[in-house]
Amino acid sequence: MKHDSLPRPATYPGPPHLAGLTEPAERPAHVSERRWADLLGAGWAGRLCGPAGQTRFRLRYHGDVSEGLITDDAQGLPALVHAVPASGEPVLLFDGSAHGYNALFCDTWDAQALRARRADRTYVDADGEDTFELVVWPQPALPDVGARRGS
Repeated sequence: MKHDSLPRPATYPGPPHLAGLTEPAERPAHVSERRWADLLGAGWAGRLCGPAGQTRFRLRYHGDVSEGLITDDAQGLPALVHAVPASGEPVLLFDGSAHGYNALFCDTWDAQALRARRADRTYVDADGEDTFELVVWPQPALPDVGARRGS
């Protein structure tokens, strides 16, 4: 069976912790049309909107940056990422101690160490930008077994 002929799952609602904070998103310029179609076919994508309708955010995080990605810190504590509007409360985007494969199946952490994490660093991209319009989507963590099937 060819990968292209595999049935696509229905579109799902976004992550529960972002309920009411997203709207349908246009394809970001850096995402190819094919990749965008795959993302939408596999689930969900949404443009982040703050509680007061804000659409531009700074990213505040706990962890390290490696190749443009926010990762766990050097001590192995999981990443924590908030979107912070110019005014208003931060929006939790990702907490590696609660979201994803490792949090669900693999890792455990000291509760006091988790509470001590602070998203106190501001993400700045390679162009020096620190304020972004955010389009979020879940990243599949499990392999696509259909793509590995033989003929």
